[in-house]
Amino acid sequence: MWSGELSGQSYSYWVKSLCPFANRVILFCLCPRYLTDFEPVQCLGRGGFGVVFEARNQVDDCNYAIKRIRLPNRELAREKVMREVKALAKLEHPGIIRYFNAWQESPPEGWQEGQDQRWLEER
Repeated sequence: MWSGELSGQSYSYWVKSLCPFANRVILFCLCPRYLTDFEPVQCLGRGGFGVVFEARNQVDDCNYAIKRIRLPNRELAREKVMREVKALAKLEHPGIIRYFNAWQESPPEGWQEGQDQRWLEER
């Protein structure tokens, strides 16, 4: 497994896998939405639940705070996270940062943590 720079700013992650039918190597590209739609600006904070980055959206050129968390494998914990997402989507309050969007991705085990660590070390 390796990661590399592609077109100067976005990263792509390749996983080699042996194809059982053709007996040859196939490359799968994991291009997470975070890395294709956003350009990281700075780390705003990190804790037990994940890392929060300030990132500029490549489409609308606005900066957003993006909280990257790892979803637990336990069903009850996943449901709790999804309830939080749904509650934040309905909240409107001047003292609370406005919620815009959520999405789920399934990168290989350890990819997100490794990518976050590499990005933090580069800055």
